[in-house]
Amino acid sequence: MNQSTVVDPIARRFLWRTLKLGVLLRQISVMLTTHIMDVAENQCDKIAILVKGQIYFFGSPQELIKSMRMVMISN
Repeated sequence: MNQSTVVDPIARRFLWRTLKLGVLLRQISVMLTTHIMDVAENQCDKIAILVKGQIYFFGSPQELIKSMRMVMISN
């Protein structure tokens, strides 16, 4: 799915509900790419951040937020 495609709010909510229902009913995974942290935080169970093709971070949204706070504190 291309995040740069403009989707109106009603269609976006329908899309998210449909994806979540499909995941629950079919017990499948969906890979989503986004640059929008709010989308990742609200729609994903796990987040992977790639840097130059290597996994820099993999974990839950809460784990990412916690690790980023630690980075900010140490800097």
